[in-house]
Amino acid sequence: PSGPGWLTIRPERCQVGAGPNATPATVTTKTFLGTQTRLTLSAEGETITMLTTPDFGATRSVNEIVPLHFPAHALWVLKD
Repeated sequence: PSGPGWLTIRPERCQVGAGPNATPATVTTKTFLGTQTRLTLSAEGETITMLTTPDFGATRSVNEIVPLHFPAHALWVLKD
């Protein structure tokens, strides 16, 4: 689609790692949720929330800069 809109992705579809549609992001908070860990990240002035496994989340540190990848097949465009 063309024109103004929002690019959206479900929190569990975000991935830490290099690749197309990746940007550096800073971990701002991490919250252990039992079966998942919620990471809140800041990238290019936006706040992004992602869900990951507790083991992976435990290896992340607040203020750590990580490559945040948005797989193209998981992106949704919502038109204004």
